[in-house]
Amino acid sequence: MALVLKDRVKEQTTTTGTGTITLGGTVSGFESFASVGDGNTTYYAIVNPSADEWEVGLGTYTAAGTLLSRDTILESSNSDAAVNFSAGTKDVFVTYPSDKAVYRDAADEVSVTRATSATFAASATFAASATNATTAVSATNATSATFATSASNANFAASATFAASATNATTAITATSATNATFALSATNANFAASATEATTAITATSATNATFAASATNATTAVSATNATSATFATSATNATNAVNLAGGTVSATTGTFSTSLKVGGTSPDKQFEITQSARAAITTLTDAASISIDFDTAQNFSVTLAGNRTLESPSNIDPGQTGSIFVIQDTTGGRTLSFGSVWKFAGGTAPTLSTGTSATDRIDYVVQTSVAIHAVASLNVT
Repeated sequence: MALVLKDRVKEQTTTTGTGTITLGGTVSGFESFASVGDGNTTYYAIVNPSADEWEVGLGTYTAAGTLLSRDTILESSNSDAAVNFSAGTKDVFVTYPSDKAVYRDAADEVSVTRATSATFAASATFAASATNATTAVSATNATSATFATSASNANFAASATFAASATNATTAITATSATNATFALSATNANFAASATEATTAITATSATNATFAASATNATTAVSATNATSATFATSATNATNAVNLAGGTVSATTGTFSTSLKVGGTSPDKQFEITQSARAAITTLTDAASISIDFDTAQNFSVTLAGNRTLESPSNIDPGQTGSIFVIQDTTGGRTLSFGSVWKFAGGTAPTLSTGTSATDRIDYVVQTSVAIHAVASLNVT
């Protein structure tokens, strides 16, 4: 016995009651139930057009007597129970109940839920969405595999060997607290885990072309190790990284970072702890003119201020020994403005200079921070 569905199967019956239907002949333009096959089951619908009576269910066709049993009632006008059909001619036809249909959703995907155990093929494309699966994806020694791009409530294996080659995977691997994980040795156009926390080896990639590594790697024994990477973007925040960083045509955009050996921009093997092969510059920040001019050494190295009255340059905040820079002091179009200095400013001979007072005149004060309470300063007057 098999479940059989056929197109354009329709007959009529005059059977009454709730029992087996005796089929009474094919409707013009349709096939008979004989096309279903003797002893096979099919989904049927019975409609009495002269009364509010209808039924959808699963039945068995029997050739002897042209009978159709009503085995399982799916929907009906009798509160989903067998209908006690009244007298009159009824239509009986094969249907495809919505309750039994398999269909694509709005995202053009077929959803299958609550699969708790599955063995996948050596080469397979897994579901784009796996919901409530105990093991959403568990693949060992899979030659080629595309893993699920979205997995909800999935428990992944703590120790797993992933595909040796992962191509164009939107999310190749997401690993949290994975003690032992072997990642793809050859990954083309793969975006790796955005967050790897407490991984013994966060990411190891050999011969990776166009790979974007973890945006945040915290407490990683090897934060990023990349050999022969043609184009690679490394972690934007690396905490406690022990290896030196060499930049050749690359960019570092780290909020904070401490390098334990040396850094060279534009080449390799720096001669000093920090070395650049081209020019560098520090921006000039404009200070707010006021009776007491405040300055924060954390904001810049170079500053400028235009005096609109007699002023005092206060002792800066965030003074760090070794910082150097310049301050450009400019007279407004009136001129004749004076500038006094806070106690940390130290000039040769212990006397602050008298600045130029001509209209729009510019003086430059160069400084080096010796201690948190002593800034050595030299004034270059009237350099306009």
